[in-house]
Amino acid sequence: MATAKKRQAPQQPVAAVVPKKLSDRKLRSIANKAQHAAKRVIRLQVAKEECAKAREAKKHIRRTPTGHALVVHGDKPKPIEYDPAIGRRICLMFATDPNMSLLELNNNPELPTVWAFYEWLIDHPDFSKLYSRARELNCDLKAADIERMSTEPLIGTIVTERTGTDFKGNPIDQKEVRTHDNVDRARLAIDIRKWILSKERPRKYGVQPIEVDDNTGLQDLLAQFRARSAEIEGQ
Repeated sequence: MATAKKRQAPQQPVAAVVPKKLSDRKLRSIANKAQHAAKRVIRLQVAKEECAKAREAKKHIRRTPTGHALVVHGDKPKPIEYDPAIGRRICLMFATDPNMSLLELNNNPELPTVWAFYEWLIDHPDFSKLYSRARELNCDLKAADIERMSTEPLIGTIVTERTGTDFKGNPIDQKEVRTHDNVDRARLAIDIRKWILSKERPRKYGVQPIEVDDNTGLQDLLAQFRARSAEIEGQ
């Protein structure tokens, strides 16, 4: 018995999928999302690079025994162990420069930080005495600097700008620059130095209080004043 063959329907050609035409608004939205995604990738890449640099820099940071990080200039950490030569150099800087400050230690990679410098003063009495003597000489330099500032003019400039219109309606744009001796600024600088001297070396540059044991001197002065007043009235 012959089996009947099933007829197969002819295959229809597959129609090509034609994408739907997007509107301009939809295209702008897709472009903005792609732009934001690209920016996010760039930010992540920059963050990874910064973290890598921070980890690399952390390897070069030396720390004190108590865990304080030292100031690092490049790959060379600042000194932490006491060095007599560096200590004498710091004292000479204070003894020869009236404007020398402890803040300069942090800015110089060859000198210790202020924190390490204070430890040197505590652990080494000889260095502490040398530093105290250098600060006394520094006060003498400040006093001489005050005398110089009082005699030399401090030249400053005054800028006066005038804008607006004149009586005819024409615009006015004038700028006047005048030079003068800035006495107020010099007085402020001198007063600050005088205050510092009075606190650092009060015995030499401070105002000494007048000590009066009793009222004997005041009573004698008052008696002389009354006698002189009586002589004037008698004349």
